[in-house]
Amino acid sequence: MLANPFVRQTIELVDTEADSAAVNRLLAAAVISNGFRNALLVDPRKAVEMGFAGECFEMSSKSLAVLMSIRAGSLREFAQQVHEKLPSYLSTAM
Repeated sequence: MLANPFVRQTIELVDTEADSAAVNRLLAAAVISNGFRNALLVDPRKAVEMGFAGECFEMSSKSLAVLMSIRAGSLREFAQQVHEKLPSYLSTAM
């Protein structure tokens, strides 16, 4: 994060490739693991923080906030909302 001394506003730089890769790995983990999928649907923040099989899902706070806002009953619904809610620059990189 960078702070501009003139406006005192914190700016977060988003690595769109890293965020896109993390979201793709997160969805792949949810496809192969019922337990991780259920955790993701119940509490996305906790699922991201705990990771899966040694895999970490590091992403920007903006992408994490989007994932945390998703309420879905199935992985299909979750993935659809990811596609709809994540900024278009991330969706095109996926």
